[in-house]
Amino acid sequence: MSVSRVHSAVCILLLIALMGCGPWSLPEREFPICDTPSAEIDRKANLLTVNFGLQQANGTIDEVYWEFGDGQDKITTLPELSTTHTYSNPGSYTVTATLRNKCADNVELVKAFEVSDVTVPVVSTGPAADIRISTATLPFTVNDNGRGTISRSGVCYSTSTREPFVGDPQSVSMTLPFVPLTGRPYSLSATGLKPNSVYYVRAFAENSAGIGYGDPVTFRTWALAGVTTETAITTKNSATVYMRIDSVGNPAATRYGVCYSSTNTLPTIEDATQPPAFTIVGSSITVPLANLKPDTRYYYRAFAVSEAGISYGLVQTLTTQTDVELDRGLIAHYPADNNPDDRSPNKLQGALLNGATYTADRNDRANYAFSFDGRNDYFEIPDHALLRPNTLSVSFWVKLTNRVALTQQSLFTKCQWDDGEAEQYGAVVNQNVLQKPIDCLFGVKQNSDCKKGRGWQTVTGTSSKPPAADWNHLLFCYEGQSLKIYLNGELLVTQTRLPLNNVIDDCRGGALRFAAQSRVDPQYLEGAIDDIRLYNRALLDSEIKALAKP
Repeated sequence: MSVSRVHSAVCILLLIALMGCGPWSLPEREFPICDTPSAEIDRKANLLTVNFGLQQANGTIDEVYWEFGDGQDKITTLPELSTTHTYSNPGSYTVTATLRNKCADNVELVKAFEVSDVTVPVVSTGPAADIRISTATLPFTVNDNGRGTISRSGVCYSTSTREPFVGDPQSVSMTLPFVPLTGRPYSLSATGLKPNSVYYVRAFAENSAGIGYGDPVTFRTWALAGVTTETAITTKNSATVYMRIDSVGNPAATRYGVCYSSTNTLPTIEDATQPPAFTIVGSSITVPLANLKPDTRYYYRAFAVSEAGISYGLVQTLTTQTDVELDRGLIAHYPADNNPDDRSPNKLQGALLNGATYTADRNDRANYAFSFDGRNDYFEIPDHALLRPNTLSVSFWVKLTNRVALTQQSLFTKCQWDDGEAEQYGAVVNQNVLQKPIDCLFGVKQNSDCKKGRGWQTVTGTSSKPPAADWNHLLFCYEGQSLKIYLNGELLVTQTRLPLNNVIDDCRGGALRFAAQSRVDPQYLEGAIDDIRLYNRALLDSEIKALAKP
């Protein structure tokens, strides 16, 4: 058989075979589905090393082709499309990120940025120097500028923020007016500081990388010592002045005392001075003044000297006595200078009861007189043998504020509080009518067997003219057969017909009370009483006039 015939036969057989098969089909081609990619380049730098990533990414992103702008590139694929690149040198660079997917989308993102090797500055805070009451010098050093230019440097301080910082509303920031040299110490002066206060201080310096802070240091500002000038007890040629040390200051005072002068109304330590006999903080201490001129007014005030400076108390005045000896026969003395203490050697301690307090005295010194509201308060001294003398003088200053007509008010009474028993002596004041003179009644008990209401020997004095509208001095005296009342140094009335050979009944147990009588008949006084003195003798006219001096 020829070749051509064989070839024809094969073709016929294949055709028959194909015609004998069932239906068939070729596979279809699948095309990918993608969303258009979008994003923004995100970077976080740590000196020359930068972390690159995508933020707000949307669409289909299978890989990112990164070109870092320094001739280097990199491809990242899912699942991690971010990358890290380290630059050789700082500078300006433009990074390109091409977003790709299997749909052949190519979206190019471009971002320019700066790469820096600058770190925050390193600074140190020095200890505060030249500390004073309201100022201090605050040193600092910029140890390392962090390879950047310092834009500002200085210190910030606060009394409340323990690590003060720039921008803190509770801190004060001070800035050096020029660029500091690295490693060189500088200092700034803080002013307007609060005395005796703890301050927290931190140095700072700022460059393009941020603000660097030093460790905090603390210091306390200085404070003057606190002293108070108190009352004085005088003789002809000397005086005992009282002062109080309220605080020792910072640094602590090294010298205390009283400065005084008869000519300088504002005495200083350049005038005569005298130290106290001892020093106790918070308590009254005595300062003896000697070699004074008789019958002379002196201006005096307490002082304290420390490294912080000189502090003074308020100026007070004293007048030395003439020929009088106001300490002789003194039972008790209550100056009422912000305490109820007895300043005599006998120390008969008194007490303000039921809310009695203090007010300004006749010289307008605050808290230097007892104040009574006329409702329920009074000043009381417990019974003592010294308060039951055979002869008696009672001296004090009084200011009446109750001007109601026919109002009788107790000046002082010695008796028991609950029932009025154990009466011995007392005095009341009666306002007759508005704007008219006042009556004073003074009495002592004699031959009463200490029975309530019996044996009173009294005298009543009415001033011929209205007394001073403000403060008045009263003195009540009993001796032998006489009772006397003095008003502002002048004899107001006398009674000389008391029984012979009698003394004040020795009725024991009754307290001496000022501004009230007893619970059953209180007769509370509304006003103020100051400088109470009790004597076991009749005072001389010259002594009474000395006590009545303003």
